[in-house]
Amino acid sequence: MSLVNDMLNDLDDRRNQQAREEVNLDWMTGQKQTSKNKWLMPLLSLAVIVLFIVVAFSVFQYQTTANSSAIDKLAAIKKPVAEKPVKPEVVAVEKQREPVETVVPSVVEVAPVAKAIVTSPVQKPVASKSLPKASPPPAAAKKPIKKQKPLSLPQRDLIASQEAKKLIRNNQSVVAEEKLAAFMQKNPLAIRSGKVLASLWLSQKKEAQAQQLLVPLRDIAPRDIELIMIQARLFYAAGNPLEAIALMKTERPAVNVHAGYYELLGFIARSDQQYELSVQSYRRLLEYDASRGDWWVGMAIALDMQSKSALAKEAYRRGIDSRRISKSLNDYARKRLAAL
Repeated sequence: MSLVNDMLNDLDDRRNQQAREEVNLDWMTGQKQTSKNKWLMPLLSLAVIVLFIVVAFSVFQYQTTANSSAIDKLAAIKKPVAEKPVKPEVVAVEKQREPVETVVPSVVEVAPVAKAIVTSPVQKPVASKSLPKASPPPAAAKKPIKKQKPLSLPQRDLIASQEAKKLIRNNQSVVAEEKLAAFMQKNPLAIRSGKVLASLWLSQKKEAQAQQLLVPLRDIAPRDIELIMIQARLFYAAGNPLEAIALMKTERPAVNVHAGYYELLGFIARSDQQYELSVQSYRRLLEYDASRGDWWVGMAIALDMQSKSALAKEAYRRGIDSRRISKSLNDYARKRLAAL
């Protein structure tokens, strides 16, 4: 500013000196005034231009100084942070500051930004507190693996007997016999499978094998109805009907559960000419189910053998009228009815 003042003072001195030199000529020619007016405007314009240049230069120099000062402050702030080792927790904070610490190209805006950074409390590195490590979730309690208990003999016996019966129904008796024989060799006291195999052998006329298989089974289950029936059939096949009848008369099972027991007893008794016992057995069956034509004919034969014609004819007639009778048995009943 002193330079500007000196220039202005020098310009005023020159103007005053020129005015003093030309004062005596104004009244004579009248040309001095014209010359003064001619150079006044250019000089004023030049002075304004010079003044503007000086002022602009001073402002530029001031702003450059302020800019340098702001940059130095930014460097002073950034330097200690860069030298210190930064923990991972602080990196996130530093990344958030990066847009603020970037030098803005505009010189005018540097000073406010620098001031904001200096006064901001965020500039100080925050001591990161180590967070407690999250404890891992408790491991799920492992459920104790239940060991599958081996099947008991009755369970295995039931499965083997059911499979064998299914094979027999499907006309695979040979396969059923092989499987049952192998099973009974390992489990000689399996009652269910033993019954199926003994009955199968009995139907195949293998009485000796069936009898050998039946002995240990009857030792452990002497009152088993099905074992008694198999043994009675073995006695009858061996020509010992009296032993068969004596064995069967030891038990009186429920007719609704073991109808076949009384049917077998009536047949063996009639074969041994124990007709009254045969009639009693069939009568008990008919009291349970009077629709069975084969039972009516069985009782009619036992009555016919005793020469009880009237009762025999009535029994034959009831058997013929029944629908539950085989053709061969129906034909026999008709012949006997006609003969009586």
